[in-house]
Amino acid sequence: MAGRTIEFRNMFLRSDNRVSLSLIAVLGWIAACDGEITAKEEEALRAIASNHKNGLEEVEAVLAIAREGRIADLQLACEVLAALEGDHRRLLLQMAVGVALEDGLLVTPENHLLRFLADLVGLRAEGLNGVFREMTGHPFPEPGDASRAEWWEAREAELRRRQDAGRGRQQDHGGSSAGPALDLDRLRDLAILGLDETATTDDIRQAYRRMAKVHHPDRYFSLGTEAVKAAENTFKRIKAAYERLAET
Repeated sequence: MAGRTIEFRNMFLRSDNRVSLSLIAVLGWIAACDGEITAKEEEALRAIASNHKNGLEEVEAVLAIAREGRIADLQLACEVLAALEGDHRRLLLQMAVGVALEDGLLVTPENHLLRFLADLVGLRAEGLNGVFREMTGHPFPEPGDASRAEWWEAREAELRRRQDAGRGRQQDHGGSSAGPALDLDRLRDLAILGLDETATTDDIRQAYRRMAKVHHPDRYFSLGTEAVKAAENTFKRIKAAYERLAET
């Protein structure tokens, strides 16, 4: 492990754009903090890193960093990002939230990591809440405590509520064996836009316009090509979710 840590440090020191490399590392960290980097997340990270001078080589190191969570490696990346100033800090949080919501859910490890990043760049809870509300239309949630029975009871109640809503929608459409899968897909797309199953057509349209504006790639130009690519991936995901919802 020590040899691999030194390898990353040397790669970091050789990099001509340490902000971009650090950005890739932290986004990978977020992708991995719920236990795994999904194929979709890995594809997105590779696409972002491909814009870097040594992208294909470096993305492998970044994925290893994210999966193993080596403190020395992550500390290097965080030290660079902590020096961001002005709008760059807010853009970083927007990108981080976008990655955390890649699957439409914000799990407890992601919640804590986003809070850490907000503190790292000096925006703290107020700034994170503002970014999250701007992107989703909702305040940033309090982290759950999985050691408490109440947390599991609330989680199970939410799952039952979503299942009941899916069955109700299936009945409204005449019912079919494919209904539940389609309902889950719809719930996932709504979650990507920061909405739940009660969202109206106007809610969906307004949420899409808000999030498309926040994640437009042009806003991230000052952070480098990797940031622009990350924004493009998020923008495409949001647009795809909206288009699927518009067809239903």
